[in-house]
Amino acid sequence: MPIELTESEFHATLADKRRRLILRCLQESGTPLPLSTLADRIARYEFTGPSEDDQRAIRISLHHAHVPYLEDLGIISYDRDTTRVRRGPNFEKLVACLESPTVTTPRTYQPSDIPTDGRRYG
Repeated sequence: MPIELTESEFHATLADKRRRLILRCLQESGTPLPLSTLADRIARYEFTGPSEDDQRAIRISLHHAHVPYLEDLGIISYDRDTTRVRRGPNFEKLVACLESPTVTTPRTYQPSDIPTDGRRYG
C-alpha cells in the first residue's frame, strides 16, 4: 500500500536530476533493473563517454543516497539480494508529475544569465 507523500517530498524528489533520471530509466525499461545497469544508463545521460570512475561514482551515489531515499518514500523498491531496482507503489504518482505540462524542471542558470547591471533575474 502506498504511503502518502507530502508536497515537499514530491518537490525534493523531482528537484534532483539524478532521481528524475532513475524514474525515467525505470519507466523506459518497464522491468526491474540491476543497480549497475541503472548506474550505467544514468552515466550515459550525464556524460558523453562516461569513464569507469564516472559509473562507479554514480553507482555509489545510487546505492548510498538516491535508492534508499526513493525506497523510503515507496517510489521504488530495491532487492538487496539481486541488486534489482523496481517500481514501488508511489512510482506512478511521480512519473505522472514528470509528464505533466504544469510541472517544470528547476531552471539551471548559466553565468551569462546573471545580469551585470544590477537587475534581478529569475
